[in-house]
Amino acid sequence: MDFFTGNNDAGTLGLGLLIAGTAAGLFSGMLGVGGGLILVPVFYHVLGELGVSDAVRLHLAAGTALAALLPTTLAALHNHLKAEAVDTALVKRWSAPLAVGVIGGAVLTQRLPADRLAILFATVAMAVAVFMLLGKEGWRLRDQPPRGLGGQLLPFGLGGLSVAMGISGASLFAPLLRLCGSARASGTAAAFATVVCAAGAVAYAVSGWGVHGLPRYSYGYVNLMGFGIVAPVMYAANRAGVHYAGAVEAKRPRATFALFVILIAGKMVWDVVG
Repeated sequence: MDFFTGNNDAGTLGLGLLIAGTAAGLFSGMLGVGGGLILVPVFYHVLGELGVSDAVRLHLAAGTALAALLPTTLAALHNHLKAEAVDTALVKRWSAPLAVGVIGGAVLTQRLPADRLAILFATVAMAVAVFMLLGKEGWRLRDQPPRGLGGQLLPFGLGGLSVAMGISGASLFAPLLRLCGSARASGTAAAFATVVCAAGAVAYAVSGWGVHGLPRYSYGYVNLMGFGIVAPVMYAANRAGVHYAGAVEAKRPRATFALFVILIAGKMVWDVVG
């Protein structure tokens, strides 16, 4: 029982991850996106309470979050594929630049100081939250996703940014695809998110291999205890969120999620500059 009491490092980490996994699963189930925007800052704060060095805790939070997001992301993709809600032609067209962007993002995380990564995460997370809070479903920038150079740079940039932040990227790809007139934005975003989570988790594990100052059960920048707790809890909470999504007015969970993300992302900035 000591594991769940919070009287030791494992208990503190376990309790924090149970809460994070439940919240991330419920919100991602109801909204279809956003799990990583909750997991990463919660991981970051819990690891800080455990005394993990600032130099590695955001990397560890990001890598563990990507691994924990993968089962739920795969389940979402499976459901979208069954419903024929994935733009497979766009997935094929964007997969190569997305993969290159993921690798580039993983390299970037090793070169940027931890405080700049924290500010990058917080800035983008708050921007996404504000868009979810104020954005309208009918907003459009164009009739279809870009081709040519723009169609290469966009997935490259979003893939790199997602991995650097430790998120699946669904919260970036889905609204962008809607703004570009895609009728299958959520399903297509789930396909891109699966690539980001799988490749990103491997990249963080490899890049963090042999790094000192990581807590027990860490393999590179992926903590297996964190994964083992969060992944099943998030998956179960996600299924519950999906089940009740239709019974809840969409604006309410969206507003709650946005405000929650703004608060915890703001706390990250305060920790860095305060």
